[in-house]
Amino acid sequence: RFLKPLPAVVKDPETVVEALARIRESPHFPALAASALCREFEDPKSYRGFLARCEEAWRGVLPVERLVDAYRQATGPKAKNRGAVFMFAVRRE
Repeated sequence: RFLKPLPAVVKDPETVVEALARIRESPHFPALAASALCREFEDPKSYRGFLARCEEAWRGVLPVERLVDAYRQATGPKAKNRGAVFMFAVRRE
């Protein structure tokens, strides 16, 4: 038990897209991604909603690709309320 190798250290993502794409790699990535979304969208009041969707993706209930696609839609040139666009796009199937 004492000679067992240490678990590999998972490097934190550097961008929001990377945080969303790698969300299933570590249990602390959902909170990290939700915080990044709040900063990116300048919408700190939506942290709980972002965290809920990120946790769903971490558990495997929500496809990770849908999170990434929703982020791309929310950061598009036509998006006005980016947080709302993200939440709508995540829920759309």
